[in-house]
Amino acid sequence: LWKAKLVVQEKTEDLKLIEEEVEQAEILTTPLGDERPSDEKITEMVNAVDSIQAKLVAAMTSLESVQSSVQGSAKTQLNGLIERVKASQVRVDEMKETTREQRERVACESILREAQAKLNAVDEAFGKTSDAEAPYLKGIEFLPLEETIKAVADSEVAIVGVQEAIDEARAFLQEKVVEIRKFAEVVSKVGLKELDTLNKKRDGAVQKVALFTKETEERKRAMLQQQAVSKVTEAEAAARKMMTTAKDFTLKETESGEVEITPKAAQEMCDRFAAASKFAEERLDDARQYMVERQRATRAEKKDQATVQEMSGLVSRLNTVQSELGKAKSIASEHEQKFVAKMVMQEASDLMRTLESGIEKVTEEAAPLLVEGGRRFVVASMIKMIAEALSEHAVQHGLSHEDVFGQIDSGAAAEGKVAEFALLAFLERVPELCSRKDLAFSQEQRKAICAQLDNDGDGMVTKSEFLGLFLDSFVCIHSISMTDGYDIGTSKNIDKLDVDDVVETLAEPVTDEMKGMTR
Repeated sequence: LWKAKLVVQEKTEDLKLIEEEVEQAEILTTPLGDERPSDEKITEMVNAVDSIQAKLVAAMTSLESVQSSVQGSAKTQLNGLIERVKASQVRVDEMKETTREQRERVACESILREAQAKLNAVDEAFGKTSDAEAPYLKGIEFLPLEETIKAVADSEVAIVGVQEAIDEARAFLQEKVVEIRKFAEVVSKVGLKELDTLNKKRDGAVQKVALFTKETEERKRAMLQQQAVSKVTEAEAAARKMMTTAKDFTLKETESGEVEITPKAAQEMCDRFAAASKFAEERLDDARQYMVERQRATRAEKKDQATVQEMSGLVSRLNTVQSELGKAKSIASEHEQKFVAKMVMQEASDLMRTLESGIEKVTEEAAPLLVEGGRRFVVASMIKMIAEALSEHAVQHGLSHEDVFGQIDSGAAAEGKVAEFALLAFLERVPELCSRKDLAFSQEQRKAICAQLDNDGDGMVTKSEFLGLFLDSFVCIHSISMTDGYDIGTSKNIDKLDVDDVVETLAEPVTDEMKGMTR
């Protein structure tokens, strides 16, 4: 109940304002003598009446929504408000009727202006068709293919634009004819006549675009035929280039059929022929596929005999291209095989020379194994085993290599040499001295060792010859500087080793425990 009273109170205030607007609108719509109001004035009238109409509908809807829920004095007030709304509606209806002709005339003129704009859009779209067909109006009998393709594509786009503009104009005119027929006769008669004129203009545009579409279709068919000729011509040119490349092979042969060409030049020639062959095959395949599509389209369109014959002629030219490619491949195949054979022989010769060089190197490296049946190599291996065992013995007992030399014979250290018999006796003691049973060589083997250590063959082994057992050879794998001492911080550089340099040690390696470096 309280809600209904609130609505009555609010609408009382709203209706008062609406009634004031109705009075102002009545003044606005009342003609002054025979003076015809301007279009701007009529528009103002229409807007004022439409605004009041919307407010009255909203007020009536709100009041009727609470009509059943109020009682007593509130209901009486509500009914009074409803009657006031109805009274205002009557006044609005009278204003509408008074200004009907004026309002409908303005509405009709607005419709006609919009309709004319739709037809202007059609004319503007036709301007693009003129631009598209401009290349055909130059007086040139045959346009370049690329220019023809672009002109046809532009024409098709322009046709779509014109057709869309025409369809939009048609829909608008059909809709507005129905709307204008509802106007007062004096207004609708003029409006319908103008719309009829615009419809005829639209019909003219329909005929014009139909003609342009037909011309474009004919130009497109000519363009497609021109494109077919172009593709066949390209295939023929590629075939000629391939044949020329194939014939180049014959220029490199002597009268006896021998090939006079370097492997590099032969490879380049083969590569050129392969490239020319690939390009020609691609052009032929492209032309054939295009021709198949054109023949299918020609049959579907049921073209004249002249077009069919022209297509048959192009197919015949492609068959000739296929034949020419076969001939070029045949010419190149035989000579290419000769070139390949020559290249293979050259490669084989190069491989043989490399192999022979390798054999010579291996033979040189294996010479110690072959001289005297490999006796010196075997003895050298035994000497290496003895040297390693004596080095370990010296390290374990805190001896130098000179001290080990002194153990051979009591006078060895003083004289600086030992007799062969003394060295033989020492070698016999080495297995026990070094705890190495594998060093128990036979008497003959020990003699061979002594003989190989005696470089000058005088029956004596000098101290320097003996110490030569402990010399190791190293190959440098990274460039490094040589110093005059073990401590890098205090020593001076005296030389530099490069990769693959070979050096012999003069003393045992020394390890710096702090730096973890052995020198």
